[in-house]
Amino acid sequence: MQPKTRLILLGTIAAALVIAVVVAIMVRDAVEPPSGTSERLSEEALTPEEITAEVTPHSDGTLQVRQRLIFEAPPTGVADLSWWVGEDQLGWRDEPDRPRYVLKPRIVDIAALELSTAADSTQENPAVEVELTVDLDDSKAHDRFPSTRYIFTRPDVDGGSATVWEAGRHVIDFSYTLDEVYLDIGGQALFVLPLGFPGESSQSRGVRSVTLTDGGEIRCLPSNGTFEPDADCAGLDDRRSGQDGRELTWRQENGVRIKAIGFAPPEGMQTAPIPAQEKVS
Repeated sequence: MQPKTRLILLGTIAAALVIAVVVAIMVRDAVEPPSGTSERLSEEALTPEEITAEVTPHSDGTLQVRQRLIFEAPPTGVADLSWWVGEDQLGWRDEPDRPRYVLKPRIVDIAALELSTAADSTQENPAVEVELTVDLDDSKAHDRFPSTRYIFTRPDVDGGSATVWEAGRHVIDFSYTLDEVYLDIGGQALFVLPLGFPGESSQSRGVRSVTLTDGGEIRCLPSNGTFEPDADCAGLDDRRSGQDGRELTWRQENGVRIKAIGFAPPEGMQTAPIPAQEKVS
C-alpha cells in the first residue's frame, strides 16, 4: 500500500472513530434520567412525561404523598386525566413455598392543582392556575378485580367541567394520603408505596422519581417472583439511587416488573403494621 493511500485510510478511520464517540455521548445524554427531582424536562425532551413524588410516613401508619406530574398533551388533546386504584399483587405463587400478597391501599384527602407554565412560574414559586375537580368512580369496586377511578378535570367558566386537556405542556400538583399501607409482610414491617400514580400512562415513556422524607432505605417489591425486597430494584430501567437510599429515579418502560416500593418505618411509630393478606387463588 502506498504511503499516501495509507495516510488517507488512517485519517478516514480516525474521523469515523471521532464521529462514533460524539454520537455515543449524544445518545447517552439523551436517555440519561435527571439527577434529582428539581430538574424539569423541556418540551423538546425525548420523554414527554415526568412524575416526581415526595413521600412522608406518619406515625399513625399513613403515607402523605406530594406529587408533580408534567406531561405534553398531543395536538388532539387528552380526553381525561385518571387514576385507577385497585388491588396490587406482590409476589407470584408458582410454587407452594412462594407466597404472594395483596396490597389494598385506601386513598384519603386527595386534592389537585394545575400550575401555570408561564416563564415566571418556577419550580420554587409555582403560580397556581386553577384548582382541579376530583370525581370518584367506584362502579368497579365490587368486581372480581376491584378498583376505583379518580377523574381530574378543569372547572369550566360556566360552572361545568372541561373534559379535554388542550394540546401543550401541563403541570399538575397532587396531594393525597394513603392508608392501609403499613404492613407486616412475612414478618417484616414495611411501609408500601404503590408505583401507580395519578395521570400515569402505560403507553408513555417517562421519568419517575420518588423521595422519602423519613424511614429506611427504598426496597423494590417484585410482582412476578419470590417475595423478597430488592435493594437493587432490578426490575426498573435506568435506575439511580441517592440521599442515602431514600431517593429513587428510573425510566418508565412498558412491562415493568415492580409494582411497589417498601421501606422500614421511622422511629416513634404509634401503631402496629397490618398483617398483609396472602392471595390464595
